[in-house]
Amino acid sequence: MFKLKLLENETVVFKKAVSKYLEAGTLLDSIRVSRSISQLEFKLYFNPTEAATSKMDDYKLLVKVIPKPTDLEKVNARNAEKGWKYDKIDLELASDTPTVKFTLNTLIQNVAAFELSLYNKEKYQGLVGEKIRLNAVEFE
Repeated sequence: MFKLKLLENETVVFKKAVSKYLEAGTLLDSIRVSRSISQLEFKLYFNPTEAATSKMDDYKLLVKVIPKPTDLEKVNARNAEKGWKYDKIDLELASDTPTVKFTLNTLIQNVAAFELSLYNKEKYQGLVGEKIRLNAVEFE
């Protein structure tokens, strides 16, 4: 099995056209992820409708990085203690930003999937809308 091994200042990229809705009116057009030795830099490109734009302030975006079995031991210790088999980040969204950029510090290098979902930022009451799962993540 091929395992990605990065040198210290090397970066690889995953890009994918997505065109899926997280919830009515909130379309994720595409994703770009740059991978270095200890972090992932995400750029998410949204195309929300005008009605959905006003609701973006109400949500947080949950992004999960799910490792391939060979990298399960690289899940952040805090997450592993909770029984989670992934690293994650929760982000507040702004209604006026169609591009969301962020960095996740993680040692996971061999990614099986990315999962993206929305939830109410005031009080977690389950997911809002649909979860988007991107499988077959290959960095080039």
